[in-house]
Amino acid sequence: LTGEIAVEGELGHVFDISPGNVGVDVSLTTVHGSVLYFINTEYVLTPYVAAGLGLGKYAVDVEGAGSFSTTELGFNLGAGVSYPLGTATAFGGDFRYFKHIEDVPSIWGFTAGVSVRFGS
Repeated sequence: LTGEIAVEGELGHVFDISPGNVGVDVSLTTVHGSVLYFINTEYVLTPYVAAGLGLGKYAVDVEGAGSFSTTELGFNLGAGVSYPLGTATAFGGDFRYFKHIEDVPSIWGFTAGVSVRFGS
């Protein structure tokens, strides 16, 4: 949006949170939108803080005992760094805390990727 502010979308899915138990299938899906604020420094590596809102869906299926599923509103907070690769691309990574209202588990996540600037 500006030199200091960016928006991003996030889609995450964990297929099976309990891989050691074949009779239990637990999955978590999150969809969040966030705003990033880049802190101006004299260095090439640029730190930023992030905050956003979204939804989390938590589903549990226990063989022979039934299933449970819930979707809840949540938020995320985090911080990271970005390193420019060119005039419109950068490599970055961050840590985020994802918290939802009640039954969806809270998680810490690490993300790394390439960002692309759209527009001027």
